[in-house]
Amino acid sequence: MDWGSIRHIAVIAPSGPPERDLLEAGVAAAEADGVKVSLMPNIFKGGSMKYLSSDVAWRLDDLHRALNDASVDLIMCARGGYGAVHLLDKIDYDLLRERDLPVVGLSDITALHLAMLSRNAGRPWAGSMAVRLKRLLSDPVALDYFSTLLRPDEELELARITRLKKVDHPVTALPIVANMAVLAAQCGSEFLPDFTDKILILEDIGESLYRLDRYLSQLRLNGIFDRVKAVLFGQFTDCAPQADILKLIDQFTDVLPPLVGFGFPFGHDWPTTAVDQTRLMTIDADCVRILPKPAVI
Repeated sequence: MDWGSIRHIAVIAPSGPPERDLLEAGVAAAEADGVKVSLMPNIFKGGSMKYLSSDVAWRLDDLHRALNDASVDLIMCARGGYGAVHLLDKIDYDLLRERDLPVVGLSDITALHLAMLSRNAGRPWAGSMAVRLKRLLSDPVALDYFSTLLRPDEELELARITRLKKVDHPVTALPIVANMAVLAAQCGSEFLPDFTDKILILEDIGESLYRLDRYLSQLRLNGIFDRVKAVLFGQFTDCAPQADILKLIDQFTDVLPPLVGFGFPFGHDWPTTAVDQTRLMTIDADCVRILPKPAVI
C-alpha cells in the first residue's frame, strides 16, 4: 500500500487489552510494507481491571509519549473495548492540537474522537485498528477503503446507501462518526462537539433492539437530531435483525433530519470503510463521497 506521507506509526491502547499475537502480526505486516511501527511501552502492562489495557496513568503516558515523538506521523489505536473515556479530562489538548496528528480507531475510540472534535485538536480518523493491520494489508477491498485516509487531495466515493428520507439536493458537511452507545453515554459531558450542520454516522455492535432504542432516544432528547443535516446508519453487527432495526429507525422518522441513509459500510463488520472527520463529505442521491482536504462549503 502507498502510505503517502506516513512513515512512522505509534500504537496506543487507550481502551481494552489487545490480543498480542494479532497486534504483533499487524506490526510485522506494516513494517514489511515499509512503515515503521512503534508499540508504546504500556500496551501490555495490564490494568487493575481486566477489561483495561493498563491503568489510566499508563494509557495517558503512552498517548503523550507518542505525541512527543517528533518522528511519529500517525497514532493508531490497538483495539476498542472500553476505557478511552477515562483519559478525556487528562489529555494535553494543546499538545495534540500542536502536533495535529491523525488518531485512527473506531468503536470505543469514539470517546476520544468526540473529545478531539470538541477541542479542535488532532485529526480523528475513523477506521480499522492495529489488531486488524495484517488482515487489512492482505485484503484489497479493505486496503481500498483505508487508502481514502491517505489520499487527502482526491475526491473519492466512499459508499452507496439506501435513502430512507430524501431531499432533492446534495448535502455537504463535515462528518461525525460514532459508536451509538459511546455517543449516548457521552451526552451531557463537556466532551461533545458541535453537531450543527454535520453529517452523523452511527454504528454499533452486540446491542439488543431496546438498547438501540434507548441510545436513539438519548440522542433525540439531547437535541442532536435537531442540529445535524443528515444521519447515516452504518453496520449494526450482532445486533437485532436488520428488519427490526429499520422498523425502529422508522419510529424516529419525525425527529430525524431530512436526509437519512441506511447501509453505510462502516462499523465492526469486515471490511469497513474509513472516514477522515476533518474532510467534507457529500451525499448526492445514493452516493457518499469524501471531498479533497482544501474543499470548503
